[in-house]
Amino acid sequence: MKRKVVKNIIHLAEQVLDGCIIGSILLMLCYGGYALWDTYQIEQTASAEKFQIYRPDTGQDSFDSLKKENPEVIGWITVEDTEIDYPIVQAEDNSKYLNTDAKGAFALCGSIFLDYRNASDFSDVNSVIYGHYMQKESMFGDLKLFTDARFFQMHRYGELYFAGQWHTLELFSFCEVDAYQKTIYDVKKSPEEQAEYLKNLEQISRYFRKIDIGAEEHFVSLSTCIPGKGTDGRYVLTGRITDRPVTE
Repeated sequence: MKRKVVKNIIHLAEQVLDGCIIGSILLMLCYGGYALWDTYQIEQTASAEKFQIYRPDTGQDSFDSLKKENPEVIGWITVEDTEIDYPIVQAEDNSKYLNTDAKGAFALCGSIFLDYRNASDFSDVNSVIYGHYMQKESMFGDLKLFTDARFFQMHRYGELYFAGQWHTLELFSFCEVDAYQKTIYDVKKSPEEQAEYLKNLEQISRYFRKIDIGAEEHFVSLSTCIPGKGTDGRYVLTGRITDRPVTE
């Protein structure tokens, strides 16, 4: 009798253990499925395609409608042969658009945004535009492409839209720096400091292209995190704003 009771207890314990194991497996599968779904949703939210109907060259009314929805939209940025093709926003700090999209809605992918200390008409010596590094070539994830020397050499241009006009962005520097690099992130430079800025930028650049630069120029640096480098590593791609047409 006692032996039968012991067997029943052991059998019950085995059933409970099996149930726990199956339950744990199902829980892990559910969590894995949710994680994949959540990642997909973030990627969709971050996709440049989401905002293409507002691109200025699709019609001024489209861009103006985005500005009406969010008055902090100030322009647009593209880089040739990448997925970088987004509206630019600017807030009163550099925190808001880390998790807010260009329409003003919550989004983990954030937005492409201009440093709050910069003039919104890009009249500073160096304007810094930030964007999250994301997989699937979204936001500023494609800045990683410029780690390849051949890609850097073959891709010299982007476009910057502000104040109702498209401008050419002539790319000439790619850096891997930390988030406290003064040459890049000290945005309030005077025109008299341009020469020193360019000298320092060349010294810290991984790749640097000599271009014909005048006495008073305006530069734009695109900044994103370096994956696997903690919280401080940054990729930075810098270009000169010009109204000259693209030349191959």
